[in-house]
Amino acid sequence: MKNKILKEKKIIIKVISMALIFSLAFAVALANNIKKDDSLANPEELTVEIRHCASCGFRSRAAALAEELKKEFGVESILVEGEVGSFNVFVNGELIFSKYEEGRFPESGEIIQKINDIMKE
Repeated sequence: MKNKILKEKKIIIKVISMALIFSLAFAVALANNIKKDDSLANPEELTVEIRHCASCGFRSRAAALAEELKKEFGVESILVEGEVGSFNVFVNGELIFSKYEEGRFPESGEIIQKINDIMKE
């Protein structure tokens, strides 16, 4: 009889422990979501940096993209000469497009869509 009661107590303790662990994991996930950088929610707080290869002639592409973003969000992009072959777009310090990773330049409207998607999060 005592063995049965001890086994039941152990099972109850394990169930309660598992419930606490799952509750803690949920709380941590929720806290991380709340802490998420929401600085992109307001277009006035956008900072855009376009790093491009000047010797490759990518400055005109960077300038065209900067103009597109200015029309859409009213933001002045910072054009920075980058490494050879590079064309990277950073929003609030976060890389959102890399020619190296994608193997291509951004398509028309692609960066605007990425920024809009981020602002919705």
